Amino acid sequence: MNITPNQNINFGAKLIKLSPVKKLADLKGEYMPAKLSFVEFEPGNKKDLQAISNAVKSWNGEMFASEIYTSAKLIRNQKLDPESHKIYVLTSQKNNFDNLNADEIVGLADFETNKPDEGHLNFLQVDPDLITSYVPPRFRYVGTGMLEALKSLYKKTITLKSVYSATAFYEKNGFKLIDFESLLYKWSKEK
Repeated sequence: MNITPNQNINFGAKLIKLSPVKKLADLKGEYMPAKLSFVEFEPGNKKDLQAISNAVKSWNGEMFASEIYTSAKLIRNQKLDPESHKIYVLTSQKNNFDNLNADEIVGLADFETNKPDEGHLNFLQVDPDLITSYVPPRFRYVGTGMLEALKSLYKKTITLKSVYSATAFYEKNGFKLIDFESLLYKWSKEK
């Protein structure tokens, strides 16, 4: 097959790593260790964008999820640099990442980096049904799993601005408050 430099080839989302979470094991509410797929959104793949859009719709347009979808569109339309602006997806899907299934997406992250090994988490959104549910959710520790995956990619420093209701979550995951007024948090790898 001959490929010219101007041809667009879309491979779809790519697996970055498996991320540890807890999966519902039985109706009694017992959980067991599991691994979900942490993948990077492929801006050139319309199916990736559609999967994120469908997940956002099924999450009732949750604010952060909607912002992440907007960023994904801007990256796709080259209004944001795809080299420094990344969208990550946590999914229960185990393969066929060129065809993301919105029903299996459990988390989304919008991340920006200008230096190797460090960056800023713009938004993190976990499927709301996994956070507020009257029945035991099918997965737990999804947000923590996503943060751990990001820490393994950006090994030096990660910053973020939190909403007040999420400050305890970020602190429990090793982030330190560095500016109270803006709720700016920072994680740095311990030496």
